[in-house]
Amino acid sequence: MLGIDEISLVKGQGKFIVVLVDIDSGRLIGLVKERKQMKIENVMKKWGEKVLERIEEERSGSDWKL
Repeated sequence: MLGIDEISLVKGQGKFIVVLVDIDSGRLIGLVKERKQMKIENVMKKWGEKVLERIEEERSGSDWKL
């Protein structure tokens, strides 16, 4: 399962980075410089269809559709 979260690079500055994590292993999969849905989708599309087909969707407080 894929976990998507954001972390603040500088507290109070509004600078964030998106963190992509394999929830099952706890392994970092990738980082995205911008927290815009289009940018995250572009990074994930580069992984290819075989990888994307294996990702399970589980929503927790998000309206994003991937």
